[in-house]
Amino acid sequence: MSDAGHPQSEATDASLWAFAVDLYAAPDVAAACLDLQDRHGCDINLLLFAAWMGAVHRRAITPAEMAEVVASVQSWHAEIVHPLRSVRRRLKSGPPPAPSGSSETLRARIANIELEAERIELAALERLAAIGQTRGSGDEEASLGNLRAAVRHFAGSEPDAEALKLIWVVEKTLRMRVKSAVTE
Repeated sequence: MSDAGHPQSEATDASLWAFAVDLYAAPDVAAACLDLQDRHGCDINLLLFAAWMGAVHRRAITPAEMAEVVASVQSWHAEIVHPLRSVRRRLKSGPPPAPSGSSETLRARIANIELEAERIELAALERLAAIGQTRGSGDEEASLGNLRAAVRHFAGSEPDAEALKLIWVVEKTLRMRVKSAVTE
């Protein structure tokens, strides 16, 4: 998800988009996801997908499945989402005439386009789940395992202590939401 702001969810169901918007807007989750992106090379949309598969669908994602899921959106992310993000971030400090009022207006428009590109990526990931490219496990700990699998995939090794702390921020929020849903 873009760090350009928190979009409003238009979905009222358990769609990946609605889940991602809701989770990303929770306290500390955006910062944890951005740190996982910037320090550990993770794709935030794939982190949110991994959490969704575990929390909503109770499905564990194997390393091979994670690689398939990543490959399915890799070109879109690399050729569309990442360049939009790079331009948006670059406009914060330059090149001249940025930063300026005009460049900030452009930056905001690019942020909206970036967010739409991320929404398209999340829709593609949701379609993968719908056609059963990942198998269910019924495991209540699936979201934590899936988040670790995603970080492991991007980092190329087991998550280090810093990454585990960031993963736990997301997982803690998921657990609190599940707990509050059960008590309602």
